[in-house]
Amino acid sequence: MTVTARQYPRGTARQAGLGLLELVLAAIVISILIVVFFSRVVRLSEAVERTAVQQTVNNLDSVIKLKWLTHLVRNEQDALRAMVGSNPMRLLQEPPVTYLGELDHPDPAAIPPQRWYFDKRQRLLVYRVANPRAIEGGAMDPPRIRFRVEAVRDGEGKIQGIELRPLEPYQWRKSS
Repeated sequence: MTVTARQYPRGTARQAGLGLLELVLAAIVISILIVVFFSRVVRLSEAVERTAVQQTVNNLDSVIKLKWLTHLVRNEQDALRAMVGSNPMRLLQEPPVTYLGELDHPDPAAIPPQRWYFDKRQRLLVYRVANPRAIEGGAMDPPRIRFRVEAVRDGEGKIQGIELRPLEPYQWRKSS
């Protein structure tokens, strides 16, 4: 014997598929998952950018100090003075793939995010920030961090060291 919908009491027929309430709840759950996913992706991209910039700055700082020590041991004062305002990327055996090179009159707004370049006119190494919410400070229109190779001098003006210094203080915000 086959059972048909007519044999069920009124209002108890089985429904196929989802009702409106189930569809709304499914849409809400999916929306929440998408928001959580994208917020994690943004935090991850900020962490990747922070790590890449810090690694490049640390590498540059190390190679500057090594070059400074070499000139110091050889008593090459002219070479020490020539390092001030120089392009530190030239000291690397291989610059990062995000380095665009030495530019004469760069328009910061035209530089793609997550790129390094050396401004020949101002004698600055510049990093174009991709995630401005991840950083506090720096030159922010468009968001970028600017560095200069500078001399550390004693009271008599003699060079005691060479450093890569940011022009404006900056700090990476902690990911939450």
